[in-house]
Amino acid sequence: MDLFLKSYIYLQLTNERIPDAEWYFVQSPRAASLIGSSKRIKSRLKLGKIAALSDGTDKALSKIGLTTTFVGSGNSTELIAQQFKDCVGENEKVIILSGNKSLDKVYMGLDQINVEKWVFYKNNSLEIKENDGYTYYHFTSPTQIDAFLKQNQLPKDSQIGVVGKSTEKMLSEKGIKSILQEDFSEDAMIKLFSRSLQP
Repeated sequence: MDLFLKSYIYLQLTNERIPDAEWYFVQSPRAASLIGSSKRIKSRLKLGKIAALSDGTDKALSKIGLTTTFVGSGNSTELIAQQFKDCVGENEKVIILSGNKSLDKVYMGLDQINVEKWVFYKNNSLEIKENDGYTYYHFTSPTQIDAFLKQNQLPKDSQIGVVGKSTEKMLSEKGIKSILQEDFSEDAMIKLFSRSLQP
C-alpha cells in the first residue's frame, strides 16, 4: 500500500506585529511551523506562556524550540477552550493566533476573560488536480476540504477520515459520509487510518 501526504493549502505570513500578552494560544501544527519562520513572533512567544490546541501542535512547537504550558485534549474545541480557561489567571491576557479562515471556536469559548484574536497568516488554496482515486482520504480542516473540492471529486467507494467536528459537519452538509477521529492527536489519526483500511 502506498501512502501520500498532501496539503491542498499553504499558509502565507501576513503580520508579525504580535501584541503583548501573558498567554499565546496556537491552534495547529502548520501555524506552529509558520511561527518558526518568524524570529519576531517566536521571540515574543518565548516571553509568555504558550497553549497548544493538541499534542500535534505541541510537538510542532517543540520542534521550533518553544515549550508549552497547556496542551488541549479531546476532539472538541469547545471543551478544550473550557480546559484552557481554567488555567488563565484573573488579570491575564490571551492572544489566539489565527488565520484569515480560522473558525474561532476556541476564541468564542473564552468568554469572560481578556482574549484577543490576532490574525497573522492567510490560507491560500493550491490547485492540485488528482488523477488517481485513492482508497482513503483524511482531512484536517474545512479549508482543506474546500481547496480539494475546487479541483477534485471524492470517489464514491473511498473512506474519509476527518479531524474535528467542523470538518465532519462540512462534509456532511455536502452529503459525504466521514469518520471522526477520536481526538486531535497523531496517534488517533493513525488508529483511524488503520481501522478504516481493515477488511
